[in-house]
Amino acid sequence: MTDIVITAGSVVPSATATIARGTSGATVNAGQPVYQDTNNKMQLTNANNVGHPEQAAGVGLAVNTAASGQPIEYVTGGDVAMTTTPALVPGKVYVLGTGIGGLSLSADLDAASPSTRYGSVIGVATTTTNLRIGIVNSGVLRT
Repeated sequence: MTDIVITAGSVVPSATATIARGTSGATVNAGQPVYQDTNNKMQLTNANNVGHPEQAAGVGLAVNTAASGQPIEYVTGGDVAMTTTPALVPGKVYVLGTGIGGLSLSADLDAASPSTRYGSVIGVATTTTNLRIGIVNSGVLRT
C-alpha cells in the first residue's frame, strides 16, 4: 500500500478544531503530520526511523505550507477537511505512512514487516473529505 496524496491547498480546519502554532524546522506541506523536535521546531514525522520513536510522535496535521524557519499551524484535535487521492474512506483509521510526513490507512501498518515501523494513529475519516484528528502515539514498533 502507499501513502495517500493530499492536495495541500484543500486543507481547511473546522471552526471547532484545536490549532497550535510553531516554527517549521523543514519544508512542510499542508496536510502532513508533524512532530516537535528537541529544538522546539516542527518537523515531518517519520514512522520508519527505527531507534527514533520521537520522530513518530506526531503532534498534529499541518494546515499551512511553511519553509524552514517560517510559522506553521497544525491541528491537534478536531475535524480537518481535505481532498485526497484516493478519497478518504469513512470509518477507516489513518496512521503515519511509509513516507516521511505521509499518511496511510491502518491496513498499511498492519501489512508492514515486523520491527520496521512505529504505530501512530492520526485520525479517523468521517466522510470522503474529512479527517477527525485524534492522535495516539504508541512509541512501539509493529511486531
